[in-house]
Amino acid sequence: MTAIRIESFRHEDPEGVAGFRTLEPPAPFDLARPPAADSHLLLALRDDAPAARVSYRIVSGMHGAPELTGVVGHYEARDDEAGVAVLREAVSLLADAGAELVVGPMEFTTWGRYGLALDRTEAGDPPPFLTEPVNPAAYPAQFEAAGLTPIAHYESEIVEDLCALTDRSRQVEKQLSLAGHRIEPMNPDRFGGTLDGLYDLSMRALAETPFFSPITRAEFQAMYEPVRSFLDPDLVLLARDAEDAVIGFIFGLPDVLEAAGAQPTRVVVRSLAVQAAEPGVNSLLVHALHRRAAGRGYQSAIHALMQVKTPNARTPALGGAIYRRYALFGREP
Repeated sequence: MTAIRIESFRHEDPEGVAGFRTLEPPAPFDLARPPAADSHLLLALRDDAPAARVSYRIVSGMHGAPELTGVVGHYEARDDEAGVAVLREAVSLLADAGAELVVGPMEFTTWGRYGLALDRTEAGDPPPFLTEPVNPAAYPAQFEAAGLTPIAHYESEIVEDLCALTDRSRQVEKQLSLAGHRIEPMNPDRFGGTLDGLYDLSMRALAETPFFSPITRAEFQAMYEPVRSFLDPDLVLLARDAEDAVIGFIFGLPDVLEAAGAQPTRVVVRSLAVQAAEPGVNSLLVHALHRRAAGRGYQSAIHALMQVKTPNARTPALGGAIYRRYALFGREP
């Protein structure tokens, strides 16, 4: 193979950005975000053709991470050697900038695309679902060859037969409603106002999760705006207490990737947030969504990207089956 040449660009450099975008775009609806205005871009070229790319940036204020954390994202590689070379260069440059830890791939916050889907599970290699990170099977090995190892683990779990759970879900809803909680679907005519309330709850409820960093209200609204056209309001549920305050929510979406133009049969649960002082509301929201989805003709549900402390655990949290596993990689420079 010919030698690899690495070029560095700033985000605002038109030539660099044009070259950075020559690799394949991500799959639709996978929460990909463009590089931040203060990010740097690296492009590995072989025979003057793009072979790998990565963005890098110093981020502060991530929960549970050093004050100066380097983040690599927007990673694409057409071959192993180019991918490893561009990752090593990004880690070196972040170390020079004072980063105490480098993590990735992450598009600068866990509100965007982050982590790598690992190669295979007991279910084989099932097709991607809406919002799932999609990457070639070679990427995890490329990160490890560059010295980054898994530091956080995630799983998606599929509940295959929602109808079989309907009676159990109804019982759980009844038991928990005795505490004064109630569930209601989102009003689609108040989409913007609902997101405004969910933003406030999310910032409070998720603040202690690993690698959390806040985003602005406008960024939160923009993140959910693209799903508005295919939203099923009955899959976005709010939990209210006896004083009518919103104390939790669950955000499900029809899996339009699975449907291929037909009516989706699968729900993807991407977001779940509950105030810490409200025990049992998590379960209430999950069971309420399962029952309502079954009533609307959905057959299965994927609970996406749940963080797990022990990878490869064989007891799925919701009684379903593991759909796929993922990892966020990191290293101390």
